[in-house]
Amino acid sequence: MKKGLCQLCWIVFLYLCTHIQFLVCINHKQDKNMFVSSMSSEELCAEALKDFSILQTKIDLFMDRCGKRYRQEHFIGRFVKRMVVTTKRNNSWTIAFLALNEGISLLIYAPITGQETCGYIALSSNKHPLVLEYTPHFMQRYRERYLRYYNLETGNYNAFEFFSLKNNNTLYVRQPDNSYYFISEQGVMIGRLVSERMISHRTYIGDDNLSLRKRIILDEEYKNLCAANALLRLPDNLNLETVRNVASQYNLGDEFTQKWYAWHAMEFVQS
Repeated sequence: MKKGLCQLCWIVFLYLCTHIQFLVCINHKQDKNMFVSSMSSEELCAEALKDFSILQTKIDLFMDRCGKRYRQEHFIGRFVKRMVVTTKRNNSWTIAFLALNEGISLLIYAPITGQETCGYIALSSNKHPLVLEYTPHFMQRYRERYLRYYNLETGNYNAFEFFSLKNNNTLYVRQPDNSYYFISEQGVMIGRLVSERMISHRTYIGDDNLSLRKRIILDEEYKNLCAANALLRLPDNLNLETVRNVASQYNLGDEFTQKWYAWHAMEFVQS
């Protein structure tokens, strides 16, 4: 009797050990994320591009479905739809269709884990994307120097989504050493060109950390960007009167007009 009981206990013990080990393996597999902060930018880029071929069809279907609903229901204000796709490489990508008033954004991103603050890896589009890295340090500085500084709530958006929606108009300025600075409505950011397929956003400076002289330069550059974007939406954007009218809306003079024609390889004759 005792021998049979001992054998039964041993069988139960082996079953529990095996079952617990199995659960631990499953949980570890679920929790494991390939995008971690210890990876180099080059490694993150390679990992993201491997996932893109898997994601592309899902992105296209999701965009089509959201676009049709958005147009059919004539949404005014906010329209937010998200889908999370976990690839075979255990990366959880969020595909987000975000509409705010007249603006529509498609975001494709995944978290970079391993530090207290998550960073993000993103794809710039659903066709031949550029890989965009937002380091944990960048996101931490953005929270500290913009969201908390101005006491802003992000509502239904996470910090990355809020940043992306508010920085659609961004001027990318490339330096000779392949570093970049980015100018937007929300301030200045510093990054670098990792490769022809990737740009890394390293830190967020904001506008409150700038000297008066730098802030004046920032405002001027940002106005140039907004005027250029406004002109790009107009069919007669090479007409001198049109260019000057748009420039005046942003308090810009003939210096902008000269730049505009230079960008189009045309000579500007002041009259």
